[in-house]
Amino acid sequence: MGRVKVVMLSLSDPWAHAHGGTLRTRGFLRAFSELGHDVVCIFPSRAVAHAQEAGRSLAVPVDPIGTRRQFGPVRRIKRFVLPMPTTLGARNQEVSAAVAAESPDVVVVSALAQAAYFDAAPAARRWLDMSDLWSEFARREAQSRPAGARQLAMLQQRQIAAAEQTRVREAAVVTAAGHSDAAILAGSTGASVSWLPTSLDVPIVPMAVPAPKVAGFIANFGYWPNRDAWHLLASRWLPRLREIGWEVAVAGLGSAELAELPGVRRLGPVGEVSDFYREVSVTLAPIRLGGGMKVKVAESLLAGRAVVGTPFAVDGFSPEVRALTHIVELDDPDFTRLAEVSVQSVEREPLAVFRPDHLREQVRRLLEAVH
Repeated sequence: MGRVKVVMLSLSDPWAHAHGGTLRTRGFLRAFSELGHDVVCIFPSRAVAHAQEAGRSLAVPVDPIGTRRQFGPVRRIKRFVLPMPTTLGARNQEVSAAVAAESPDVVVVSALAQAAYFDAAPAARRWLDMSDLWSEFARREAQSRPAGARQLAMLQQRQIAAAEQTRVREAAVVTAAGHSDAAILAGSTGASVSWLPTSLDVPIVPMAVPAPKVAGFIANFGYWPNRDAWHLLASRWLPRLREIGWEVAVAGLGSAELAELPGVRRLGPVGEVSDFYREVSVTLAPIRLGGGMKVKVAESLLAGRAVVGTPFAVDGFSPEVRALTHIVELDDPDFTRLAEVSVQSVEREPLAVFRPDHLREQVRRLLEAVH
């Protein structure tokens, strides 16, 4: 197919920090660029844009969603009864004008909150990429609330589900990072929804011999589902790990600020993920909230480390990938086989879906289908 102009919306500068959302955006930008298309990433930011590695970056000088000033108690109450972001923050005239000025052939959004920007380029084909299926994300958040707040949270969940249905019907391409999310969305809408896992370029990290009795948890702890996972790890998993002589290493953004606990080493942000995986022989995923594909689970498998996680932590993967992980109960984890699990080899073939060339080929196929 010929060269097309692609505009991709991002919630923040994708080149500023590496985490699940930005890694996914980077993968798309590289794929479009390597296929020979003109791609520009538009995002709200008052900071100087970081050097881009693919395509063009266009920072619009407005505050990103979630960073606007709000009275603390009001913010906490809102998050308690309405746990998900609203679409009101994504109706910014400056961002809309930037999208329109590019005159794109294709507009890609990966957050429901930004789907309103489709309207800024009515002639463009719409690509809705569900990095998280917000209706399912909201359902889990609502179920974690007490009865009164749960009703309001479920009302928001139903509104989000209706918005998803509308935007899916309008889109020429619909993709989802989570395997189960793609199946749920296809079943509820009847639309063609492609599972498109986030691409990762992670080398195998050789394990020390003998393998250390260290279980790792790496995450962006500024993201509230990861903070929730940390609290569950500290209160329910850590005591059992200490009983069998294991310690825990935590790393990633915000990890240095976590509480000091016996048996826990806080590594802080790491320059290269291999620096973290050299410290651990198995990784943990005590996750119950959030959505989409849990990138750190895939990253760990690619690095050659077994993953011990909850059923929900691996829900975003195909059965072939899930079979590579080791599932334990969130509240009653069984770590009796941890030493055995930690030295098992990770099968490589099912992990091919995370390679950048797989994402590039799927992007090429989907673009050709709509042009």
